[in-house]
Amino acid sequence: MAITERYVTQASAGGTGTFGDPWNFATAVANAVAGDRVNIQSDAAYSIGATTFPAGSFTGPIIWRGYDATIGDCDNLGRNANGTLNTTGMPSITITGAWNHANSGYTTFQNLNITGALSSALISNNLADILVVINCRIQNTQNNASARCILHDDTLYLLNSDFICSGASHDFLILNDNILTVIGCRFELTAADDAISSGTNAVISGSVFIKNGSLGGNGIRITSAVTTTIRTQITHCTFYNLTAAIISTATHTGNFLVCYENHCTDCTQYITNTTSIIVFDVHTRTRDITSPPSTVELIEVAAITTDTGGASTDFVDAAGGDLHLITTAPGYNAGWNGADIGGLQTNPPAGSGMIGGGNLSGGFQ
Repeated sequence: MAITERYVTQASAGGTGTFGDPWNFATAVANAVAGDRVNIQSDAAYSIGATTFPAGSFTGPIIWRGYDATIGDCDNLGRNANGTLNTTGMPSITITGAWNHANSGYTTFQNLNITGALSSALISNNLADILVVINCRIQNTQNNASARCILHDDTLYLLNSDFICSGASHDFLILNDNILTVIGCRFELTAADDAISSGTNAVISGSVFIKNGSLGGNGIRITSAVTTTIRTQITHCTFYNLTAAIISTATHTGNFLVCYENHCTDCTQYITNTTSIIVFDVHTRTRDITSPPSTVELIEVAAITTDTGGASTDFVDAAGGDLHLITTAPGYNAGWNGADIGGLQTNPPAGSGMIGGGNLSGGFQ
């Protein structure tokens, strides 16, 4: 199915969805159909209440894509020097009631700067499948134990996006049941909870997990029912200031977790695995870790441990959220192949073969 371009502005009174006669947001939600790409202009700030989005299809997902002056101008904004997503020109949307995407799914959110203060997930449907989030910043500012960014059922894709819960109390940033793909994202915790809690079949790569303020919280929690099979890969990720970077609470024999070229700094523990899952850990680098891995079955290859100088020697502004690796920190280039390892970086050492290099504060930079 070919994509049909539709258009939204905050100033529109309704319209027909064409470039010259755009929809407003409510009209777009009521009229978009499978195969539509709804281009949302950042002509003014949006305030959107509880919304149920229409369903796309396998051959025609519905894409909600932000732009500034011209279509596509927010597609490749990259990241700021401190690793946070560059949201310049993206539509600024305040959510005042949870967004619910249809159970049948096939929904994509792209280039949106979303903020809300909800005692729930901002984007929420525990029955929905097939949600894609690309180049978005999603922040829940509510101080409540149920505050989250996303609650989802199966098949969630998070690509080059930032997820933040900034209230003093919150729940998991991301809670997903089964099938998760995360590439080049940044997760910021304030409370001592988890950034991601997901079940089976997860692939998480090139991402950064941060606990702001005092040490606490966890990066990635792997869970599932006893009858399911876990095949999870966590590669090229960076973890700061957490109680545990990776936790496995799955309870089955013969399943495995593969961890490859991750970087863990100033956490209590890199891996906590109290069950019978097999952990293959290759080319990990740790610094200032209080406790060794707690795992039942661990196969470790070429692990690197450097520096016990404390957080102040490793990364900038441990309490303020502007966390990035100090380039003079011990072990900066101690990773595999002469390059640092962890979240995908910029300015790689010459000849390293790395995609990116240098700053570990965000995903794709």
